[in-house]
Amino acid sequence: MSRAERDHDVRRSLATVASAPPFTSLRALEAASRHRSFSSAARELNVTHSAVSQSIRRLEAELGTTLFERKGSAMEPSSAALRLARSYAEAAEALEAAILEVAGAREGSAES
Repeated sequence: MSRAERDHDVRRSLATVASAPPFTSLRALEAASRHRSFSSAARELNVTHSAVSQSIRRLEAELGTTLFERKGSAMEPSSAALRLARSYAEAAEALEAAILEVAGAREGSAES
């Protein structure tokens, strides 16, 4: 692969990341999917119900799909919402592991 092709691939990857939904919106989606409630998600995240609702509405607009349907007093996540919530949870877990690893490596090098 030529340097120009690599540079093009890097620019395309960066454009994809830049157009991805904000991580905070995905965090709200994951909590709302797990709790089946915007209010419970808001309490967990220490934000308002309105903040969770607006995050979900923005995601729905960006993705062009409905993520939740009201079923009585509960919010039922769509299959798309469940897929995104699962992916967010996996990514958050991977980030947490990496942070702990980096922090452990830093502590280990400080002790040397």
